[in-house]
Amino acid sequence: MNLYALIGLCFVPVVVLLSFFVFFVDSKRFYFYFISIALALVAVIPASFVQYCADKIPFFSANTFLSLLLGSLILNGLVEESVKFGFECLIPRKKMEFKMFFCCILLFGLTVGSFESIIYTLNRIQFDVSHMSQNAAVKLIFQRMISAQLIHLFCSALSGFFVWNLGSGFKKIHALVFAVLLHGMYDFFMSFGKHFRFFAVAAIVLALIEIRQFYKETKSSGSDGGANE
Repeated sequence: MNLYALIGLCFVPVVVLLSFFVFFVDSKRFYFYFISIALALVAVIPASFVQYCADKIPFFSANTFLSLLLGSLILNGLVEESVKFGFECLIPRKKMEFKMFFCCILLFGLTVGSFESIIYTLNRIQFDVSHMSQNAAVKLIFQRMISAQLIHLFCSALSGFFVWNLGSGFKKIHALVFAVLLHGMYDFFMSFGKHFRFFAVAAIVLALIEIRQFYKETKSSGSDGGANE
């Protein structure tokens, strides 16, 4: 499997989800899906740049408990989710109902996670070129599909509830706070050995539970017919 095949493999979840939405949700306004994907691809650039610059700060590069905790919460949680939130606001939510917007948000988050998997995999190949086989690269990609890509998917969905309610002030801002904290805690526990990664899985599950709750609240409040602006 060559490098281009590995890159394509990272985007398989996006293609699958996009196909599902086109065939089963809304095929007439499919261009909204592609707008969300394009915004997600652009969003990775500023987030990665800020993280790259911050990683040069001695505190964040120190391998201590406090630096790992704050680095995960600030760089992975606050920075990534803030940048994603900013680009989510560019999705034309005024032109769609909530169900369509929610699909766009899911595609956005999964695309960010897929693009990040490409960057992560290429970095691993570059710095471990003499030891990392293609089978190991494929295994890494699949591991990220059920972990890192899911946390991006779910955290984007959480912040999306706040984006949808922007016209109502700071309603649902706690959904954005949950996205920042859960993303940060996921990365924090993933930085330890495999015995601690159970807590990272717990962050993914908790994010899914919160999504279900916020989705039910949005549907029951009657705000799913159009943006509150």
